[in-house]
Amino acid sequence: MAHLLKKFAQKAVAGREVVASEKMERQIEMMQEARLTRLTHTLKNLSNGWSDELDRDVEFIRQTGFARSALKTARKFESKIERAAPGTVRRVTRLDGLEFQVGVRFLRECADYLLGDPQGRERIILVSGVVTPDGVRVLSTLEKVKFDEQTATFVSANQADLQRKLIELDRDGHPWLGMWHSHPFGTGIGGSAPSQTDMDMQNRFVAAGCDTIGGIFTRDYTVRIFGTGKPLKVHVFGEGFTTLSESSHELILKLEKA
Repeated sequence: MAHLLKKFAQKAVAGREVVASEKMERQIEMMQEARLTRLTHTLKNLSNGWSDELDRDVEFIRQTGFARSALKTARKFESKIERAAPGTVRRVTRLDGLEFQVGVRFLRECADYLLGDPQGRERIILVSGVVTPDGVRVLSTLEKVKFDEQTATFVSANQADLQRKLIELDRDGHPWLGMWHSHPFGTGIGGSAPSQTDMDMQNRFVAAGCDTIGGIFTRDYTVRIFGTGKPLKVHVFGEGFTTLSESSHELILKLEKA
């Protein structure tokens, strides 16, 4: 199924096959919603075999999302395809890595919420935004989710609410760009280090082809933004932060509290 969806989507984007079918898109959307339900269940209940289930579900969601995007693009730009020469389609060069932009005010908004639990428990959020025509991912939207369980070292999102938020983001055309959480009792670079569970989850998303990034916020407003797949570059705009460390797969900075 995923192979056929990918093949169709690639043809649509390339302009070789334009199928303006809202019925087909709706069918794909229904399948995607069903798989989102499974994904949120897997995230909540990390039982034996969870990694295989997560691989399959995230890959399916990625492929169906690509197909739906291709349908919308084909319908919207059918008459506006730029051709370099008769019979050829102008190609867009993709970046080898991932490029992100984020403002200090948004990072502080995320930190205030993630570290704002009165009992010092972990919180988790979804991060969304927009992707520019040249592929830059602009992190700009904080999506809160309800919790089923919270401790100082663990948080579990409510399955139904998580599913609803992912579907809403998709319908609004806002890609899911990250899953960020807090380490409320950690400080500094060491306190922002991802746990093995954090790394395993990020690796699963990468293996499935999702261009999402992790984020960890500590109680002294140290922020680690990290990935485990493609090289990434994070551009931070605004005043009131200090870069502590930067590499091809992470950025660590310290925010000044407002």
